[in-house]
Amino acid sequence: MLLLTRLSQILKYGWLHAKTISQKDDCGNTSIHIFCDIIYCYFKYGLWSNQYLNTSFYKLNKKERKLIGEDYKRQNRYKEKWVQGYFKEQKFLSKYADIKYDSSLSKRKKKIKAYSKQYNFGKNAYIEYNVYITKQHYSDSKMSAGDNFFVTHNVDIDYTGNIIIGANVTLTEGVKILTHAHDPYKFMEDDKLLPFSNRAYKTSLIIEDNVEILSHAIILPTVSRIGRNSIISAGAVVSKNVPENSVVAGNPAKVVATLSEELLIH
Repeated sequence: MLLLTRLSQILKYGWLHAKTISQKDDCGNTSIHIFCDIIYCYFKYGLWSNQYLNTSFYKLNKKERKLIGEDYKRQNRYKEKWVQGYFKEQKFLSKYADIKYDSSLSKRKKKIKAYSKQYNFGKNAYIEYNVYITKQHYSDSKMSAGDNFFVTHNVDIDYTGNIIIGANVTLTEGVKILTHAHDPYKFMEDDKLLPFSNRAYKTSLIIEDNVEILSHAIILPTVSRIGRNSIISAGAVVSKNVPENSVVAGNPAKVVATLSEELLIH
């Protein structure tokens, strides 16, 4: 299916880009000649027509074409593999995310087992409905959680940056965890010419043991660690690391209490 889509795209956009090159660039070739070269480069290097256009591939000598073409081949193979994985993940979520309380016990158990395998959860995970765990921008990141990972409904977890979650962690209704963003101040003017996928910055997040993140809290991508035994209050917007044994609340979230060791023991 993806191959047919790619072939359709290369035919459609290849012809448009061929006409653009022949009309705006004095390359001495007709649209048909350039279009044929675009098709050839697609099959030889996996080169997309916009890449052909942006690199002025038609102007390069044989040595330059091979060097740049092989580099794009590696990049595009990785991207194609990633896209296949992305659609596979979306298919997984379409199959399991909507299973609710009123479904049979066997369906709920099957869903939890599937989530645990897909996202590397430990023993005794509990996953309610509308739990979406996804990554973007060709990221090769991973997601994992320890034992007794408890997630209620309508939770969104973005693991574009790596996420490692410890044991006995709870995420309640409407929690959002973000590990990538597009910061307009992060990029110089020249960098705006980069593809959108390359202009995202990604951050890793570690959530340590015994953490509770309560209803509709948001963990922003500026957070890299939430310390053990901490509580993120309902509606909190967390933009900084959270010390262990802390209760944070507000927007932006701040430490409002410290849990004593005696309280934690009992």
